Amino acid sequence: MYGYIARQPILDGDHQVRAYELLFRSGYNNTFPVANAQQATHRLVEQSGLEQDFEAFTNGKIAHINFNQDSLGDNFPSWLPSHQVVIEVSANLPVTYELRESLRSLQEQGFIIALDDYSFQEAAEPLLDVVRLVKINIAETPIKQLPALMPQLQNRLFSYIATRVESYEQFEALKSLGFKFFQGYYFAKPEVIQTKSLPSSKANLVDLIAESSKAELNLARINEIMQHDVSLSYKLLRFVNSPVFSNTQPVGSIRHALNYLGQNEVKKFIALVAMANLSQDKPQQLLALSIVRARFCQGISELMGDQVNPPKAFLTGLFSLVDAILDQQLIDIMRKLPILHEIKIALVKREGRLAEYVRLVEYYEQGQWDDMLDLVEDELDIEMDDVHEHYTAALEWANNFPYQQAG
Repeated sequence: MYGYIARQPILDGDHQVRAYELLFRSGYNNTFPVANAQQATHRLVEQSGLEQDFEAFTNGKIAHINFNQDSLGDNFPSWLPSHQVVIEVSANLPVTYELRESLRSLQEQGFIIALDDYSFQEAAEPLLDVVRLVKINIAETPIKQLPALMPQLQNRLFSYIATRVESYEQFEALKSLGFKFFQGYYFAKPEVIQTKSLPSSKANLVDLIAESSKAELNLARINEIMQHDVSLSYKLLRFVNSPVFSNTQPVGSIRHALNYLGQNEVKKFIALVAMANLSQDKPQQLLALSIVRARFCQGISELMGDQVNPPKAFLTGLFSLVDAILDQQLIDIMRKLPILHEIKIALVKREGRLAEYVRLVEYYEQGQWDDMLDLVEDELDIEMDDVHEHYTAALEWANNFPYQQAG
């Protein structure tokens, strides 16, 4: 295995995913792992199955890939499809004649060039003529400094991407300054942390989630909840019958679903439909991230030989962003939600095996490879290749998730 890949979404002002930055780990280098162009291409395609991974990690979106000076000098990016890849280059690289010529050549081949880590440093100015996107890390260049700095670039024809955006307040401030794209997990944070009651229209959804975490599914209680919102029953059945689940015969009722699919799968479907409806007013990427986490935690749990009923690991991953979905403090939600104590402890106190699964997927999302390696080797005693395999499988499953049918 050549290394590992993570992805981080790049969203527009409407919270829609426009691209993903792919984070690579090969040895101690977090840029694209290359030796020379031809060898790297064969190694990545033949040994790692990058073609399959690439599709899973981008889901048809543009991929931003950071290249170091050596790989640019070897002209490696020219082996990649220019319509699918944005070339990122660090503003901290020494600006040489060779670097500028490499970028101009890639630009002529149809690639879009993005300047990463730009903090208005004079040394990077010669690169501004060949870039279309400029990424500004607001952890290094605070928002309050930007109004004085950005007029320096007002005549340049490129768009800004703000990185390390971690709150909705930052998102709104940057949007007002003219930023078009945003990278960071602001969408996975509650918009307002204050006393905010759960709308009565969503109370039934929380009840459904609670039922899905029990060892025995109470069909009478499920039907009772559904009677308060008949559209939920329709959505659940339409969801279960969607092509992604490869059913060989149509499922016509919840009881039929139980008989055909089994309790454990139906519990997951119920929880997914409930979560999809809870998050209707939120960016779809928030639900997508929850689903990836659910599927990933389930896969690692099965690898560890955990009990699968009730689907505790799946539900823990799915609930790990429920505070952002409901805009409430996590501890307050857990007090109200009658789910397994083990799941509550994992999410609120970050204790226990289930909490380790959530930490593992968070490390993967952020490309925190060293922390992930420590957790895998010291606590879980599994192979890193298994982690990568389950994360890729979770992405593929989430990519095929029937969002419109579930929500």
